[in-house]
Amino acid sequence: MLKNLAKICLTLILIPGLIAGAVWYLNEKHFFDLTELDFKTEFSRENRSGKPILDNEISLLSKKLAEFKGTSLFEVNLEKIQQTIESENWVKSVEIYREWPNKLKIVIDAYDVVLLYWMNEKKIFPILENNRLLEPLTVGQAPDRTITIEKKIFAESKVRKKAIDLLNSLPAAGSFSTSKISEVGYDPKEGFWTELLNRELRVKLGNENFESKSLRVSQVLDYIENKQIEARVIDANLSQKVLVRLRKEP
Repeated sequence: MLKNLAKICLTLILIPGLIAGAVWYLNEKHFFDLTELDFKTEFSRENRSGKPILDNEISLLSKKLAEFKGTSLFEVNLEKIQQTIESENWVKSVEIYREWPNKLKIVIDAYDVVLLYWMNEKKIFPILENNRLLEPLTVGQAPDRTITIEKKIFAESKVRKKAIDLLNSLPAAGSFSTSKISEVGYDPKEGFWTELLNRELRVKLGNENFESKSLRVSQVLDYIENKQIEARVIDANLSQKVLVRLRKEP
C-alpha cells in the first residue's frame, strides 16, 4: 500500500517536471518563437472583386508588428501589440490569441466604409464611419458604396461628419435607403443633397434633421413611383413639407 502510494507521488512529481523540462528545452531552441500573424477582420462587406477592402492596411500593420517576430510566445508583449493595433484609425477593437507553437491570431473589429471620395479613377478615398480616411484605392479595388466628388466633404472634417450623419440617418430599407443613393453632394448655401441610383433625381436635405426629412422623402418617393410621376428634384429642406419639381417644369 505504501509502495503504491509512493509510486503515485513520484509519478505526480516526475511527469510535470519532465513536461516543464521539455517545454523549457524547446523554448531555448526557439521552438515557440513567433513566426506568424494570422489576421481576421470582422469587416464583413467586401469590394466588387471579393478582395477585402483592408488588405493594404493589414499589410502595413504587419510590417509594424514585424519587430515582435522571433520573440518566444511565452514572452511576447501582447499589451504592446494591442496598443500598436488600436492606434490604427480603422480599428474599432481587437482581440489577440496565442496559437501554439508559434502563431498569434489577431481578430480585428474594423470601422465600416460608409462613403467614397472620388478624386479620379486611380485615387478613391474610403471614408470610415468614425470620420477617418483610408489610403486611396483604384476603381478595381474600391467597394460598392455611395460616392462624393465634393472637395469640402473630403477636406473638411465637420462637413464630412455631417455627410456621414446623413447616410446613417437614412432608412435601413426602402426607396430612400443607403443602397439606393449613388452620390452625396454639398452646397454651402443649400446644404446637402443626394442623387438616387439609376434615376436622374436629386433630393435636397439641407444641414439638419436628416432623419425626419428622410422619412418624408421616402413617403414622397413611394407616392410618385406608384403614380408614375417623373420628378427631377425633391426639396425636403423646408419646414414640415416637401416640394417636388416635375421633370417638365423649368
